[in-house]
Amino acid sequence: MWQQHLDESPPAAAGGAFDDPLVDAFDDEHQEPVARAAARGPPRERDLPLLRRHKDLTPEDIDLSSKLWRWGFFFLPFLWLVNYYFFRHSLASPATPETMKRDVRRSLVAFGVAATLWIIWLIVFYTNMHGWAHPMMLFSPSTNVLD
Repeated sequence: MWQQHLDESPPAAAGGAFDDPLVDAFDDEHQEPVARAAARGPPRERDLPLLRRHKDLTPEDIDLSSKLWRWGFFFLPFLWLVNYYFFRHSLASPATPETMKRDVRRSLVAFGVAATLWIIWLIVFYTNMHGWAHPMMLFSPSTNVLD
């Protein structure tokens, strides 16, 4: 019939317990990824993920960029950084609408301004930690480090 290795179990008889599709699915799930891919054969076009290139912008992308710009004003300046990071490629594309380019550029500038103001506030607050800022601190150091 066929050569059987010593560590393999004997072949199942036709109509036996191993003809169950659930058992076959369990065996397929626990195979090595390379063996599982080889058993399936070459990928079909519908199985491949849809990858968009950077230059492909949809109306949803333009709308999202506008929303991220506006939502950044609700004490969420990190959304400006997210907006710039995800849509920075659109600045170089001539096909990108000017409104989206404007929102992306404004997001970068607004995040820079917000981050600078936050750092200035931290410096001012912690240099006055034992003065007017002391009542606002939840935890304060026991020693006077700055004096």
